[in-house]
Amino acid sequence: MQNKDVIRKAYDLFSEGRMEEAGELFAPDAVWSFPGKSRLAGEYRGRDAVVGEFLPKFPKLSGGTFRASVVDIADGAEHSFVLQRSQAERDGSTIDYTACHVFKVQDGLIRTVHTYPYDAHAQEEFWG
Repeated sequence: MQNKDVIRKAYDLFSEGRMEEAGELFAPDAVWSFPGKSRLAGEYRGRDAVVGEFLPKFPKLSGGTFRASVVDIADGAEHSFVLQRSQAERDGSTIDYTACHVFKVQDGLIRTVHTYPYDAHAQEEFWG
């Protein structure tokens, strides 16, 4: 299985609400870095933090309206790159934005993810 296949499977499982199964695709010491100062921002260390704390914030803060879809995905020599489209509603506001996620996958497990939003200001404003 190529690295991009692991990532796509994780997206599919998350979109289906199958967090526990998606969590199995992350290394026990995985790290997800999310920039900014919003309620989503931070460095989430460990599978439990990524899957148990960070990722559930999106549906929680959006009243279950958050949707993420893969626009494009590519494997590089050491990293995989995902262009993601995200949509959500919150407190009467809507957002539709793109972000680039840089994944490091080793031995079939996601090790690191770094998020780079296209419009960091809009993302900060929306997520508060």
